[in-house]
Amino acid sequence: MRRILTYVLVYLLWLVTAALGVLSAVWVHGTLQLALVTTSWHRYSLNAVDKFSMFFLGLLLLGMFIFSEYYYRTGARKGKLLSRFGLFTAVELGILLVMYGIRLVLVKRL
Repeated sequence: MRRILTYVLVYLLWLVTAALGVLSAVWVHGTLQLALVTTSWHRYSLNAVDKFSMFFLGLLLLGMFIFSEYYYRTGARKGKLLSRFGLFTAVELGILLVMYGIRLVLVKRL
């Protein structure tokens, strides 16, 4: 029974990580779009950068989903689940904090 509860916790924490990952990807994309508005690039170049950024953010997000599930599952076996969740969460919150700071700077430039 304890093992089942451990794996339920693994996947609940993985869902939190996935949600924060999606939120981080949305903020990175929005910040990139805000940064692109401040450039004088041609509109076709802006469109290409936007589309390629979405593609690569999607690939990174998919990789993060797969790796974090494996990382949490093996961490549960080793008794390191919460420390691994804390590491992932700290990185994701750090990304959100950096994107917020960049947005503040970009908005002041507009």
